Amino acid sequence: MNIRQEEKGTVLWFTGLSGAGKTTTARYVANELLQQGVRAELLDGDELRETICKGLGFSREERFENIKRIAYVSKLLARNGVHVLVSAITPY
Repeated sequence: MNIRQEEKGTVLWFTGLSGAGKTTTARYVANELLQQGVRAELLDGDELRETICKGLGFSREERFENIKRIAYVSKLLARNGVHVLVSAITPY
């Protein structure tokens, strides 16, 4: 059996204050990559708070847990050759 080693992905993390344009910029970059045939995925912090981070509040500990979950999903995607663009308020 000949299994080729696939290219590893990367993680680009867009941070900034609310309304700063993180998601707009990340979406633009993701679309550019996809148009070039690059495997890319946008992880939007607002969407993630409604799914895998649902129920987390905004205390320091809960924000850290939110970041850990996003980082874990990003790592899984990247090690499978996906270029990940994260748009999230990341205070720590």
